[in-house]
Amino acid sequence: MPVTPLDPNDRVTPWIVYWIVIPMIALAVVGGVVCLTWNSWRCSRLATRQGYVTGTYLPPDRFGVGEACVCKRKRNPDGTIDASARLVLEWR
Repeated sequence: MPVTPLDPNDRVTPWIVYWIVIPMIALAVVGGVVCLTWNSWRCSRLATRQGYVTGTYLPPDRFGVGEACVCKRKRNPDGTIDASARLVLEWR
């Protein structure tokens, strides 16, 4: 008797789902989180090198706006902070 796609005794389909599909989804999610964290760290480090207090990483969105690093609050040489200063750096 041939095996139908909805056969409850099919042992191959659950194996594929458990050992191939679910780990691929988990790796994609973990990879996205690691990439977002890494780029956020790079942006804050770049902002510090440019003389700014904070750096905010903006990931790309679905509407074609690219990645950017927004640096805010410029540190002046005399030690004061210019709160209105802002620098937007295109990412990559």
